Amino acid sequence: MSPWLDPQWVLWFQQLTAAAAPLWRAATFLGDETFYLVLFPLLYWAVSPGLGLRLGLALLLSAQVNGGLKFVFHSPRPFWVEPAVRPAVEATSFGLPSGHSQNAVVLWGRWAWEHGPGARAAATGLALLIGLSRVALGVHFWGDVLLGWLVGAGLLALLLAVEPRLQAWVRRVGSWTAAGAGLAASGVGLLLALGVRAWAAAGTPPDWAAAWSPNGLLTAAGTWAGMLLGWAWLRGRGGFSAAGPWPQRAARLVVGFAGVLLLWAGLRTVLPGGEGFVPALARWLRYAAVGAWVTAGAPWLFRRWGWARPHIPAA
Repeated sequence: MSPWLDPQWVLWFQQLTAAAAPLWRAATFLGDETFYLVLFPLLYWAVSPGLGLRLGLALLLSAQVNGGLKFVFHSPRPFWVEPAVRPAVEATSFGLPSGHSQNAVVLWGRWAWEHGPGARAAATGLALLIGLSRVALGVHFWGDVLLGWLVGAGLLALLLAVEPRLQAWVRRVGSWTAAGAGLAASGVGLLLALGVRAWAAAGTPPDWAAAWSPNGLLTAAGTWAGMLLGWAWLRGRGGFSAAGPWPQRAARLVVGFAGVLLLWAGLRTVLPGGEGFVPALARWLRYAAVGAWVTAGAPWLFRRWGWARPHIPAA
């Protein structure tokens, strides 16, 4: 068996680096949904709305591509095929390619591109560390991580090549047209991924049933939709500037994150869960509400309360 998909090589690395378990947990947290749920609102409300939007959309694009590729390959996790591999964190989706590894390259690479060679070196090191943590924690084969890095590098190169032209096009056609095009592209991608899922699900072991859940795709697509629609709505009303005294920015974060928690947890309680079309739509709507709150609802409140001023960002 190839070492890239051999669970024995995962066991070897786990045993070799067992003493560094706290480091691996910390590294993998930097690729978790919870971390991103904190990072992007913080950037958008307190640092730069343009940077927050660019990084957020780049990550969500990567997440949607990764979710579709997982259905294409429907490859197992190491602990699904080798009981001796003990996963140290939860992982229920398919393994190939590693989403943490792919997203780390896209997110930190996109951030570093604007901040010079030192930041690029740091981003490279962080992406490597996050990828290695997934093997050390027993949730990915080496091949999963390698392909994640490669797909992430390809997406990052595409984004950096297309983004200047895309920004010029947005300024030319307007925010609502741009948001509509983004929604259409996301919808087509979601339908293609779900079509692959329906085609490929037959014949896989029953124990893998949970890995066919579309929740990850719905989360990314819903958040993408909410962020774009909220951005277009607020941009037409003067936009939002993150400038201001640090106590004012801190107050924004307190109120803003309270709103995120209320929508994320509250709607989860109210809307139907489980399997089927209605729960899937409910999940999409819940994350769309969170995305719209980040880019429109909270900034609008901040402006109304005098905690921020209007500003139309360049992105």
